[in-house]
Amino acid sequence: MKITITRRELKNFTTGFSKIVPNKGTLQVLSCVCFRSEGGKGTAEATDLDQTAVCTLDNSAAEGEGIILVPLALLRSLSKGTGKETVSFEIDEK
Repeated sequence: MKITITRRELKNFTTGFSKIVPNKGTLQVLSCVCFRSEGGKGTAEATDLDQTAVCTLDNSAAEGEGIILVPLALLRSLSKGTGKETVSFEIDEK
């Protein structure tokens, strides 16, 4: 599975997810954003167990199907740069 996102789109939803994802949490998974790829469409999701935000990745390319968890702190650093650049996340299905 592979998801490619523009830095502009990454920055937009990272800013919104920052309001939901806890800075200090007892469950490390809650500090991550879940990327899903199904049927050529990509989504990103964040939760604090009380509220959940889901973002459809309109300006992305999604190949294959699967899930990737990425720490929000890493996404913040990757979102810096020009909006036309892209960031890709890929996992080996094996």
